[in-house]
Amino acid sequence: MVDAAPKIFTALVAKDGVVDSTRVESDLTRRAIAALRALGPATTVVRELKDALSDTRLRLGEQVREVTTAARAIAKANAPVHEGARAGLANVEGLRAGRVKPRAKKPKPA
Repeated sequence: MVDAAPKIFTALVAKDGVVDSTRVESDLTRRAIAALRALGPATTVVRELKDALSDTRLRLGEQVREVTTAARAIAKANAPVHEGARAGLANVEGLRAGRVKPRAKKPKPA
């Protein structure tokens, strides 16, 4: 389309990424489209891998959470009478506080 009717696209001359400022050139755009078409299958595979890894991470996080929640409850119950449990709990609470994102404050209604 650009090559067939270049006058329609004269506003794009400064933005076409090529050195000739007197006419619209489509070579750079054609190369970019060709690269996107060539990378399409690889992009699909990478996206599927990302989704699988994300799902695995969520599943493992759920499994770990069950164990660590129970361990934390046991440590909290034993902390008043056991120095080791108290020290370990302090370390865990410090890590947990650093990992938890603070919630944004909701604005008060006017």
